[in-house]
Parts: sequence; structure tokens; C-alpha cells
Amino acid sequence: MFFLNPLSFLLSALFVCLCLFEAPPALAQETRDPAFVTSKTCQSCHSKAFGDWSGSHHDWALKPAEEPYVLGDFDDAEFEHDGTSYLFHRDGNAFRVEQEGADGENTSYEIEYAVGITPLQQYLVETKPGRLQALDIAWDTENRRWFHLFPDQKLTPEDGLHWTGPYKNWNARCAECHQTDFRKNYEPRTRSYSSTWSELNVTCEACHGAGEAHVAWAHAQESGADPSAAISGFAGIDNYGFLTGLEGSNQFRELNLCFRCHSRREPIGADSPPAASLFSNDYRLSLLRPGLYYPDGQIRDEVYVAGSFLQSKMYAAGVTCTNCHDPHSLKLKAEGNALCTQCHNPQGNPDFSGLKPALYDDPGHHHHEARSDGARCTSCHMPETTYMRVDPRRDHSFRVPRPDLSVEFGVPNACTGCHTGKTDEWAAETVKGWYPDGRSGTPSLAHFLDPGMTLDDVAVERLAVYAETVENAGIARASVLERLSQAETPEVGIRVAPLLDDKDPLVRSAAADLQAGAEPEYILERLLPLLTDPVKSVRIDAARYMISVLSRPIPDDKRQALSEAFREYQSSLAAKADFPETQMAIGGLALALRNVPVADQAFRTAAELDPQLHEAWRMRARIAWATGDPEGAISIAEEGLKKRPDSALLMSTLAEIFGSTGRQEEARRFLERAQEAARQNEDP
Repeated sequence: MFFLNPLSFLLSALFVCLCLFEAPPALAQETRDPAFVTSKTCQSCHSKAFGDWSGSHHDWALKPAEEPYVLGDFDDAEFEHDGTSYLFHRDGNAFRVEQEGADGENTSYEIEYAVGITPLQQYLVETKPGRLQALDIAWDTENRRWFHLFPDQKLTPEDGLHWTGPYKNWNARCAECHQTDFRKNYEPRTRSYSSTWSELNVTCEACHGAGEAHVAWAHAQESGADPSAAISGFAGIDNYGFLTGLEGSNQFRELNLCFRCHSRREPIGADSPPAASLFSNDYRLSLLRPGLYYPDGQIRDEVYVAGSFLQSKMYAAGVTCTNCHDPHSLKLKAEGNALCTQCHNPQGNPDFSGLKPALYDDPGHHHHEARSDGARCTSCHMPETTYMRVDPRRDHSFRVPRPDLSVEFGVPNACTGCHTGKTDEWAAETVKGWYPDGRSGTPSLAHFLDPGMTLDDVAVERLAVYAETVENAGIARASVLERLSQAETPEVGIRVAPLLDDKDPLVRSAAADLQAGAEPEYILERLLPLLTDPVKSVRIDAARYMISVLSRPIPDDKRQALSEAFREYQSSLAAKADFPETQMAIGGLALALRNVPVADQAFRTAAELDPQLHEAWRMRARIAWATGDPEGAISIAEEGLKKRPDSALLMSTLAEIFGSTGRQEEARRFLERAQEAARQNEDP
């Protein structure tokens, strides 16, 4: 046994906060990783796949700002929104826009890149060398017009959500999914980017991996040389020179690849991960949280595909992306209901033996006139939600319409989504009449994720039983565990402790989170095994949750695992040092380790990256207050209030500080302002 020296982790936190993290020097190797060779090289042998890919959304993921890729009107086109004017024009071969810049002044920017092809195209400009920002004005390719992506937002240049701010920075937030072999190369000291990539868009090697070894194999085959000898100098490849793939079903391999980008998730690293890597080693998938999803699991915010698909019976049956989508063109494999009836038909499909053979494309099933909009499978089972104002996307949970849940929980349903003049009650009665023995009135996920539910002992047990029922979708089980965290009792951690060994990494991480309220010895007992979990995201979560017990004795045989897990945690923070939210996490870590200077610096950096991040100003003010500088605390909070004038949080902080120094009149005034601001912020 040994007592972990907290100083070592204080230094690690300081190391990250001051952004001095560097990877250890690479060891000399007899073999090396293959290099990227670009899609043009692939085309010479794989012309059919290349032709299918050409013109696809992956091909158009990012293009240089030149003819014929720029689709918007740059012939001195003017656009005005909320008193702000935009001028789109040409300067020789260059495309330019004049609009408000980071300093609040009208500025002319050259368009560097175009993003997408339909239904909209966005544009990137370089606001500083290497720093690419996405404009809030986009081109509607269907209606051929300029439009504002966020028309209800009134943002100043100091707001982090301003188009020049950190949340709309291409290098940090978008590039890894739109480019091949993207390397962010953020320099925290200067807050600058020197990003690199193999190709601008999503090309062959984004999915198949670096191709140098495969090309060497192919050349050897063609020339009659020994292919094995040709690729013997490369590491991590199979007999054909491709990166060694994940072991498992075709569905497992595909989803780990496609979900990297088609999901709402938090990256663990800074760069594009290898093509054959495990999703949970590189990302932390967002669960079915309020604001992102409705309580029944339907998509609400822009969550893409993974979170909904993982809830579906299609996923449970082994269906994968390429059962419906061509992997190169990305087009659907059949039009209309024919796509669904390749499996959902009276003969069934031998690839999915659990599917009930039946006539589905028939009024007897869908109760709508044949070939009408209502008769489309997607109308009922994949309702659309429009994002970015012009981009409708379908829910991939393939759920049965449940208007009875709309009546009970206020969630949307496909019926009144089309029949807009009808009520949810009408829809519920109609569906019940069609299917008297159907799902209406039966328990659903909404009964376990209802945000208004009181978490008494009965509810806690009911949710725990749902979470441990392996027949339920893993993402739903993990989300129910996250809901249980609001119970805030140590008994919950005890109740779900067996799920720390669950086969689903989402469930293991969520169960680990529920151990935070346990006694220190139980935290160690339950979380130490997760330090050697096969999945990186679980190891990092375990290390993060163990911060509160670092002063406890650690078994000798776990010392190295703990150090390695903390290094992974440190690396994940360093990879996102350009995220204001990461600086907040660094500050919280430093406070947990009682390193006040590091915490203050992290919160200062967060506020500099996003001046309207009032939580950062509040933390800095509280640190100054706690360290005996109430006047400094007041000054910090007041400065933050200038940046965020509507912040009830900063007003209440000032009320606390003034009250503690005996300035009761000022305390009362700020408390009243905080209460009024809170009321106004709650108004729709």
C-alpha cells in the first residue's frame, strides 16, 4: 500500500493548465505506421468506388473556395439581418464577405473554404493566421438565398457564441469530421492553430485508414514481387496492408467507424483518430439528456444519428448503416418504402431471422391511403426534425408512434406532426382504435426519464431495475443511471454497483458516476478495477471520480494503473485546452486538489476565451473572496457583470460578498436584481 502524493497531481494539473503538456518522445521502431497517400492514388484501382463517392456529401464535406465549389451568390449580393449588413462579392478569383468582425468593426474577409452541398452551404474565413471560423450566414442551395443560421441570437463579439468565438471555431469543433487525418496543433501559449490534414474532405482513407501499406501490397501483387515482404516494414496492418480492424461483427466495426462523426459526443483527443479504433476510446457519447432528447428518447436537439439508432430494435437485430446506405455514394439503396420492404415483407429476410414476416406496406398496417405521404414508412417511424433552419433529419430510433405519451409527457408524435389541426388526444384514441392490443398505455422510456418524476425510494428501485435489465438498450440504461444521480444518496451507488461490471461501457461509466457520494473506502473498492478497463473513456471517468480520494492508501498493484489513467485524463484535458468548458474542468480539478493558483488561472483563461461565461467569473470571485480579498472579489464579479449584464448568478454572488462584509444595503440591492433577472431569464 502507498499514499498517493497529491503534489504529483497538482503538478499535473498545473502542467495542463499552463498548457505545457507534451507527448513523450517516440521510441525507435523497426516498423512504422503507414502514411496517407490521398484518394487520387486509390482511384487508379478502385474507380467504381471513387466514382460513387465523387459528388457525395463526404466529397463535399469541405472544398476550397473556388469555382465550381462555391455555390452562393457572390455577385455583390447584400444581406441584412437585425440591423447588420453583409456584402458578398468577388475580388478577382477570390470570394469575399464584408461583415462585423471580432472587434465589432466592419471587416472584409476572404472566403477560404466551402462546407457542404445541400440543403445548405457554409463558408469559412481565417480571422487570424491558421484560425478558421464558420460564418453565421449560409447559402440555402434549394431556394438560392442567403439566410442567418441563428436568427434569434443577438450576439456581441464578446459572446463565445459570436461567429468569431471559440464555439464556432472550425479547427476545434468541426474539422476532424470534415477532413481526412486532421491534426489540430493548437498552441495554448499563443492561442493559435497550425492545423494540418491529408485531404480537405472525407476521403477513402478517412474510413479505410492510411493507404501506403496497401499500395505497396498492390504494387507487389502487380509486379510479381512478394507482397508480404513489401509490407513487412509497416506496423498495425493486415495481410493486405490495411489497418488491422476491430474484432467483432460487421455491425460492430461499421458503427465504431460511422458513429465517430454521426453522433453527439465529446472528443477525448484533439485529432482524427485511426480508422479502425474503438469509438469509446476516442469519444464520450452524449446520453439521452433533457434538451438533447425528449423523455421517450426522440431526438430534440442536433444529436445526429448514433444516440437514436442505439435505442432501436433495428440495432438490436444487427442492422447496420450499409444495410440502407451505400457506403460510398451515401445514397439510400432503394427509394421510398422499397428500402424498408427489403426486410419488412411477407417473406422476411434470412439475414435477420428474428423479424416477423408480414405485409407491412399495406393500408391494413399503416391505415393510410396507399402511396400517400401517410403511407410512407418514414412518416410514422422516422419523423423529421429540421436543424440549421433548412436541414430536415430523421429520427433513427424507428419507434412506433405513441401519441398516448404525448398526452402524458408532452413529447411530440408522428401523427399530429402531419395532422397539425388535430390534438394528441385524438391521435391517441385513433391509434388505440387501430391497435387495441398495441403499445398504448404500456410503460416506455419516458416513464423512467421523466424530468418531473420524484425520486423517492420506490422510483429509485424502479429505475435501478430498468438499468440492470440487459434487454433494454445500453444507452437508455446509462441514461436512466444518469437520472438516478439526482437522487443524491449513497444508497444509490450501492444499489447499482454490480453494473460497474456491465458489458456496455456507457453503463459502466454511468454506474461509476453514481459512486461519487459513497464513503472513500467504497469509492476505492468499486472504482479501482475500472482503472484497467479495456475502454479508455471508462478509465478516464474512473480516474476523474477518484480525485476526492487521492489521499487514501492505494494498493501497490493499482499504483501504475492509477498513474496511467490520470495521464490519460491529463492528456484529454490538454487536447481540449482551447475549449472554455475544458478550462472550467481544469479549474474544478485544481480546486479539488487544493491548488488555488492553478484553479484561478484556469477560470481566468475560460473567461478570456468566452467573456460571457459567468460561471468562470463567479469562480474567480469566490476564490478571491475565500482567500481574503473581498474587494478583489467584488471587482471581478462586477467586471463579469459588465460582460454578462443579465447574469443572476453574478448578481447573487455580489449579494453574498457584500453581505459578508457588512454592506447590507448593497447586498439587498443585488439580491433583488438577481431575483428579477432569474424571473426574466425563465420567461419564454
